[in-house]
Amino acid sequence: MAGNPEYWSESLQNQWSARSYHGSVEHNSRAVINRYLGYWDANPTTLIPLSPKASAPLYVEMMGGAAPILTKGQELYDEGLYLQATEILNKLVYSEPQNQDTKDMLAAAFEQIGYQKESPSVRNSFLAAAYELRNGLPQGHRLKPLDLTPLRRCLRLCGWISLPSA
Repeated sequence: MAGNPEYWSESLQNQWSARSYHGSVEHNSRAVINRYLGYWDANPTTLIPLSPKASAPLYVEMMGGAAPILTKGQELYDEGLYLQATEILNKLVYSEPQNQDTKDMLAAAFEQIGYQKESPSVRNSFLAAAYELRNGLPQGHRLKPLDLTPLRRCLRLCGWISLPSA
């Protein structure tokens, strides 16, 4: 609750130094709580949680399968309740990683959250996740080995390092 700006006083909401230009309210408040209280909330269930991959099929089964989750996810999205939509759609993505309809819907919700975030790092997390859900992980280019011989010679000549000759 501390990380939700809607619970802050109006004077704190209007304080420019409390804005999330460098970091985010969610991360900063979580860091303060972790610093003084620790990461664990004293609930034994959260001490050794199941991984999302292990718990998701159970949630999907209890929610009646993929169809009701997609329907409810779309309803939540249409109402602008993007975080709630991501909560249930994420379970379905972990349970059925090949279900592209679910990935697309989750990506759309991530985009909307990302567009609303002031913090560049948080915005980027949501928008990058949306991209990866639609397109897979970026592959990039394979790096070639770097020849450090000229650099080693230069550093040795400058007297910064003492290396044996190659």
